[in-house]
Amino acid sequence: MTAKRDLREACIKEALKIIEKRGVENLSLREVARRLRISHQAPYVHFRDKDHIVAEIVRRGFETFERYLREGSMDPDPRRALAGLGRAYFAFALENPLYYRLMFTTPLPDPRKHPELQELGESTYAILKDRLQNVAVDRKLALDIDADSMFIWAAIHGLALILQSDLTTDLHLAGPDREKHMTHLLKRIGDALDANP
Repeated sequence: MTAKRDLREACIKEALKIIEKRGVENLSLREVARRLRISHQAPYVHFRDKDHIVAEIVRRGFETFERYLREGSMDPDPRRALAGLGRAYFAFALENPLYYRLMFTTPLPDPRKHPELQELGESTYAILKDRLQNVAVDRKLALDIDADSMFIWAAIHGLALILQSDLTTDLHLAGPDREKHMTHLLKRIGDALDANP
């Protein structure tokens, strides 16, 4: 790996540390440089501005997310593949909480300047729609693929955010058994889809 590439990766790694401790709103390339003890201009060789380093971090998050979803939903049975996608979604969210928060709970960099982020977002969502379409065909269900995909995403996303937080234990809202909650949600989604004529 070249020194130039090493510096680029070091900037990304340091930016992630800043975001994790202080939030994306407190990230600056000048602070990245200060922490790395390099010239304050050095990060600008690799990133035009803060938006560009955030875009690169989010891009990597979406690439990893897409890999999780594809690998988790390869079962030949469409219903099991859809459930596998749900489990892969939870796995990504719980194993990569910082990436997940950046991707889904903070404003993304301007898609007009970073069209690759929009493309990655659309391609990950297309996996869900594809797996749902397979269920509809296999079970002869009259699903509204767009609306039902959004329903599934909203349900899984909501539980993923709750499981990432300490709400369930701190406020004694539910037991700490994540597996139970994930399994129950996925079963309820399946029941809701099967209820369609």
